[in-house]
Amino acid sequence: MNVVLRTSHGEAEISLGDSFRDATIAELVDHVTGEASPPVLFVDDRALPSTTKLNDCGLLEGSLIATSEPQNNPGDTAAVEFVQIAGRGAGASALLSPGRYEIGPGQRLSASELDSAPVDYPTFELLVDANSSVSLCAREAGVRINGHVLATDVKTPWRSGVVDASGRVFELAHPDQNHRAGVIRRRSADTGAGRTTFTRPFRQPIGNDHGLIDNPTLHAAESDRQRSAHPNIAGAAKLARDTDPRLWERRPGDIDAFHIPLGLADASWTAPPARDEESPVNTGPAMNGLGPLPVVPVVADLSSERGIGIVGHTKFTNDLARGLLIEAAVTHGPSDLNILVLTAPDRIHEWEWAKWLPHTRAGDVEPRLLFTEAGIAQWVAALGIESGELSHAPSSQNGLTLIVVDEAKWWRDRASPLRSLINETNLPLRFVMLARTTEDIPAVCSVLVQEQPNDLATVSWPADRHRMDQTYPFFASIEVAAGVARHLAPLDDPDLGPPKESKVAPSPSLVDLLGIDEIDAKTINQRWTNADCGLKFATPVGSSNDGPIELDLTESGTNILIAGSGARIQLRNLIVGLASRYSPADLNFVLFDTDDEIPLGGCSELPHTVETVAAHDKYNLSRAIKFLRAEVARRANNECSPRLMLVVDEINSATIRPELLPDLIAMLDQDSSSGVHLVIATEQTSAAIDEALTDVTAIRIALPIEETPVSSVAGADQAEQATLNHPSAASALLATAGQQLPFQTSPLVIASHDVRGAVEDAAPFVIGRGLSAMEQRLRRTAPPHAETLPALDPLRDAISEAAAQLPVSSPTSIVPAPLPENLSLRTFLDSHPGDGIPFAMHEAPGTPPQRPAWWSPIMGSGLLAYGADGTGKTSLLASLGLGIAERHAADDVHLYCIAASSSELTALALMPHTGVVLALDDIDGIVALMNLLDSELNRRVQLADEMGGPQQVAATEATTVLMLDDIGSLRASLTRANALGHVWNTIERLAGQGRDLGFCLLATARQPHDVPSRLAEHINAQLVMRLDERASYADLGLSEATGTQLAPGRARRVDDGSELQIVQPPDDITAALAAIAPEQARDRPPEKVDHT
Repeated sequence: MNVVLRTSHGEAEISLGDSFRDATIAELVDHVTGEASPPVLFVDDRALPSTTKLNDCGLLEGSLIATSEPQNNPGDTAAVEFVQIAGRGAGASALLSPGRYEIGPGQRLSASELDSAPVDYPTFELLVDANSSVSLCAREAGVRINGHVLATDVKTPWRSGVVDASGRVFELAHPDQNHRAGVIRRRSADTGAGRTTFTRPFRQPIGNDHGLIDNPTLHAAESDRQRSAHPNIAGAAKLARDTDPRLWERRPGDIDAFHIPLGLADASWTAPPARDEESPVNTGPAMNGLGPLPVVPVVADLSSERGIGIVGHTKFTNDLARGLLIEAAVTHGPSDLNILVLTAPDRIHEWEWAKWLPHTRAGDVEPRLLFTEAGIAQWVAALGIESGELSHAPSSQNGLTLIVVDEAKWWRDRASPLRSLINETNLPLRFVMLARTTEDIPAVCSVLVQEQPNDLATVSWPADRHRMDQTYPFFASIEVAAGVARHLAPLDDPDLGPPKESKVAPSPSLVDLLGIDEIDAKTINQRWTNADCGLKFATPVGSSNDGPIELDLTESGTNILIAGSGARIQLRNLIVGLASRYSPADLNFVLFDTDDEIPLGGCSELPHTVETVAAHDKYNLSRAIKFLRAEVARRANNECSPRLMLVVDEINSATIRPELLPDLIAMLDQDSSSGVHLVIATEQTSAAIDEALTDVTAIRIALPIEETPVSSVAGADQAEQATLNHPSAASALLATAGQQLPFQTSPLVIASHDVRGAVEDAAPFVIGRGLSAMEQRLRRTAPPHAETLPALDPLRDAISEAAAQLPVSSPTSIVPAPLPENLSLRTFLDSHPGDGIPFAMHEAPGTPPQRPAWWSPIMGSGLLAYGADGTGKTSLLASLGLGIAERHAADDVHLYCIAASSSELTALALMPHTGVVLALDDIDGIVALMNLLDSELNRRVQLADEMGGPQQVAATEATTVLMLDDIGSLRASLTRANALGHVWNTIERLAGQGRDLGFCLLATARQPHDVPSRLAEHINAQLVMRLDERASYADLGLSEATGTQLAPGRARRVDDGSELQIVQPPDDITAALAAIAPEQARDRPPEKVDHT
């Protein structure tokens, strides 16, 4: 059952599952809106406690559930109802209390028709008296009452008939005190399935005998008779709202059957001859002097005319076609008139309202709203023209099928699907063709409606050379049309015959589709044994009349796009189908999922699944892509690797990272024969996605869509999107190598029927238009269990049990567990012995993927770390200092340190390896240190000449480590003291020339620009931690987003962006040194610096 929920935030059209009746109205409202329901709700204008069970509140197809009291009750002060019956805004009405009202264009473009709003300039005024009498005063020329032009600024009584002015026609009505009678009548006849039988009463004979009356009276009576013979837009809406007994009163054989009014215009008329010769009615000059009948219906007789062409701008053609459908739908029942809409993919939202009409769903089928060539071609083929019997014709004899065509290409080209129908003149088909120009209207349209200025139209019958100008069209907005359609939605025509037998195979269950008789581990193991994914990698995806449709990824292509409503279900069909045929040794899955609770409905629990990646998490996604890229490259050189399927659920989700798709495509470009497959699912495709995947996904499965498609899913040239819009339609379309094959997918079966699941089974009831805010929320919050496939749980359990019986171990994970958030230096040193100092855990593709990052003073390598205060850069220096104390003798490594007022580094002065620890403001000490190191560097340069090279010097001399904390602050301090030149020249010489002579530089900086390029280029090992300025990452060749995931202690290598977790030194450096107890130097103690 489909219903409408209306709140102050808008509307949601909702499809309720079979289990909805166990829930309360409040539970449904809470679930859809996310807000607490008010204590009283209104169902079809009836106030009900919100605790009322949905089963007990008289819900019907199209019922309206509102959170506030309806405002359509006529107030006690309302004297008249002012109704617009034709022109732009037809169907609007206003209840008027005694007073004076200006009627004219609104000052605000957002003002609705007949709303109380400021008027830009008045066309006419209405004066309503307390006794309900109404007078009219024209404010501009051309205002008419019943065809009589009014003088401006003259008060004229308006007792009956119509007023036409500025392209609109109005009439008066008495406020309806029984506006809910129809709702009550329909509810009382509810059949229990959301439908109610509407039996059309016997219709009285139609006559036009006016008796013996004078000419003027006869003229006026005929005008009234013709207007009452055909409901206007407001009248049609009222008939539907009240379930009036006159609904569907016209049947084939009636004199006015299939007479459809198009609007109102002045029509010529000749009085009938007198019936009594003694009292003749004058039909001579006196009658002719009365002029044409004013503002009467302009009617197209579809019992004889085969088509109506409507020409003009889109708003004109669509509004008039909607009005035409409303007129036809309220006067003819579904047993006599079927309605079909054929439009284009980008215009389906204009016709989505027609899904409520029982005439588009005759025979309990899905609404016949078709917008693709495949769907239209299937419908045409299913008509059974060659057999001579239309399988989708109305059930009554001489009934008609009315086809609205909103796209010229469906009939214009020689190979167009409608060509054969248009040329079949004896078929009970009638066409309403919409176009911008008359050249796009086929000859089948013997009635032509053309747009004229001021929202008027000309209606012509070209074959008869007859035309009616100045026609006020029966326009209907989407809101008015939807209201009429919803009121008609629950009505069941008892004359409607049983639905025709479908020509498409029924939807198979997943287990039947897979050919599994017994769901157990033995069956799965046997299937795995019989399969050879090297020769054939395939699984059935649906069925046709010819049997199962099998998709072979070794023949049709390696990558798949699944698009449309239910894409996730089809995706899980594919995953489970492949997992039931191929073992984890032959096939692995990597799932990219937007669902945090149960990724892809539990498919992450399959033994084939090696990774489940949260596609909305930038950090985890980037890690996964990095390791997957390496895995794809590895597999290219390893023929024994199992196939790898990368599965993306809802690529068009707003939460998914935008870089995912291009990263995956780039990964696939590495090697097309690496056994890697990409499967992408989306409820709604887009132009960007379609363009990106054009050359990537050779296989496309197109499902019904719920929003306007903007690209082709099934093919690059045509929107071959299959839809569920008629009995013979397939539920999907498989496109491979330029061919399209319709098929039926496995159905959606709800596994849980508890009260909570009852309302959570609800889903948007939308075909073509964009989702409202509440409908979007309803789709987002759909629980995983609401999409449970039949037998998925036992099938998944059988697969897992079968995998446990395999002699080989389960496949290993591709993406390692995240780096630890904290690393103890003490624990890390104990776990990784050696001469080098492990200072971080480094993550990068390889074996193993996480391994220690080492630094060794013996190798003469420097290290530079960038980071803001508090990121751990100084702790890194402290850890390296403690590592020196533990792993190197004081005779072999000497340490000199300039610290940024940090107690962490000050404690390093206690090491026997340390020559000095200086503060940044100790300029004299720093100068003295540089003099010492400069002299030592000169000595080693000379020694290298004597020993035959710097390598010999480095091997025999103690390694000298210079530790600089916060280079930027050091340079600023030296600059203020005018000591920068000599000191900095010495530091750059040590980093460059001294590197091969046993000198090492360990340094930190807050920003990259703090370090001169001549120094940075001498230090190969550079790390970056979180920086205060995001733009600074670009100075290192990294993206600005680099630092978003860098918590204290976390760093990235500048050369390749790989990640490291830095070790954390103990809080008490002094105590740690005491525990290490390094020995004093015996032969080569560090030279101390005298800086007093």
